[in-house]
Amino acid sequence: MSGPRITAARAAAPPWPSSHEFVEAIQNPQLAFTNPDLQRCQPALDRFGIPLVASGNFAYAFKLREAADQRAVAIRCFRGLIADRDQRYELIDRHLRAHREPALASFVFDADGIMVGGRRFPIVVMEWIEGPTLDLYLQQALSSKTMLQALANQWLRTIQGLRNAQLAHGDLQHGNIIVRDGRFRLIDLDAMYVPAMHGWRSNELGHPHFQHPRRDLNCFDAGIDRFSALVIYLSIIALAEAPELWARYHDENLIFTRQDFADPAASSLFAAVRRLGDTHRLLADALLQALRGRPADTPDLLELVAQKSSLPAWMSQPADLHIEVKTREAPAGSVPAAAPAVAAPVAATTSWPSWHPAGQPPAPPSAQRANPAWVTPFMAYRPPMHFDWQAVHTEALAAMIAYFITTTVLSLPLLFIYGAATSLRDARHYSWLERHPLTIGCLFVMMACAASGYVSAIRAEYRRIQRLSAAFPLVPGTTPPQALGAGSGKSWRLFKGRPRLVGDKLSRIYHRADCAAIAATAAGQRAIFVSAAVAQARGYTPCPSCCP
Repeated sequence: MSGPRITAARAAAPPWPSSHEFVEAIQNPQLAFTNPDLQRCQPALDRFGIPLVASGNFAYAFKLREAADQRAVAIRCFRGLIADRDQRYELIDRHLRAHREPALASFVFDADGIMVGGRRFPIVVMEWIEGPTLDLYLQQALSSKTMLQALANQWLRTIQGLRNAQLAHGDLQHGNIIVRDGRFRLIDLDAMYVPAMHGWRSNELGHPHFQHPRRDLNCFDAGIDRFSALVIYLSIIALAEAPELWARYHDENLIFTRQDFADPAASSLFAAVRRLGDTHRLLADALLQALRGRPADTPDLLELVAQKSSLPAWMSQPADLHIEVKTREAPAGSVPAAAPAVAAPVAATTSWPSWHPAGQPPAPPSAQRANPAWVTPFMAYRPPMHFDWQAVHTEALAAMIAYFITTTVLSLPLLFIYGAATSLRDARHYSWLERHPLTIGCLFVMMACAASGYVSAIRAEYRRIQRLSAAFPLVPGTTPPQALGAGSGKSWRLFKGRPRLVGDKLSRIYHRADCAAIAATAAGQRAIFVSAAVAQARGYTPCPSCCP
């Protein structure tokens, strides 16, 4: 696939809504949301009557209240498209159902929960947790050493809970940590890791003031929280001993910054922390040691520091500090200072072409979404599970090199013995095989190593597909991936042909056979094309997601 073609396809993709467009949609909950419970809610407004919005790196967060009991929920609207967001939230929800962790905010992911500009977009409905973020809490608790020490011990319990639940948050930082009743609650689960994601890549790198400077998207396992957990714990106990560090080093962080991690030798903060005591020096040295290696080599905080209380978390008395969180939310029933005009909803007679997705009438809500109780909506498709021969070739080459080096080292004594035995005979009586033992041996070893490497790589790829099949059971009513040529046994042959293109007769858009957008389309609404030229000649346009 050429570069200009990809650029043209992406340029044709409709833009993702901006924060202003999401704000306009939120003002009309009855039209914007598919969930009947959300349709009965009202957004929290500022004194001008505008819905409150908190902008993050990956989502806009809104606060909605139910009119009956004023129960609040948070609505997270994403700032852009991430191809595997549906699968990630499905695996996270499935894991949290089996391993409940009280520190994590509960959520419901809806793949098409909000309508903006005639199109539906995903949202996450989370419980609204009242309380200050970690930085605001620390600022108010600086004068109490006992409070900070209790908070540090509570942080150890939180990390212990995450480890017991076999998961990692992925972006531990002060903005994602809320202190409520002296205990920690973690929000923003976009970067979370669960065991079913083994072998995946991360979709974000986290806050730079809390992450290892060498962390990249390939660093995605159960240990990705070790560095940030150590940074947060060391910051809390350092402030307990020296509250003046807050005024000197705090900004968009706690006290450590990425400059301290990039050049620890020139950091005055590391020197100041190491002088505070034995525990501080031990943890600072552990942090320095982690900075010299890879992110995966960071030591576990729970192995460096022992909890001061052996009681379970629910029996320990948390240290709480009443902090009044400042908010721009106007009191209920107040008159807006300058009420802006509410944006008119998108009319059903919008002049979209009949083939355009926005011109189609919205699909009726399913029986599952009509249920007043919020339940996690299932995925509309199962992800493609092709046999990745490129990965097999790479793994086989690495295994072949390792096997060859190992076999060569082990064969050196045999070669010396053979050379000593043949040196006793006259060279004129040697056959061709006896004169070239090293060449023949190397060729034989290379062929054996290549065969062994491919066998191990192919077995590993089959195991990967089996794990994905177990993680994503087929949902009743969806199209089996075998019907699309994705994940079937026939597509795993050595020379796999290019997959056919599949068009949607309603939207007049053609996709790759493994595209998620076509997987939920009924078989009678599909059109099969042998090439993109044939599809375009029939009046179909390329999918902006899979770029066929």
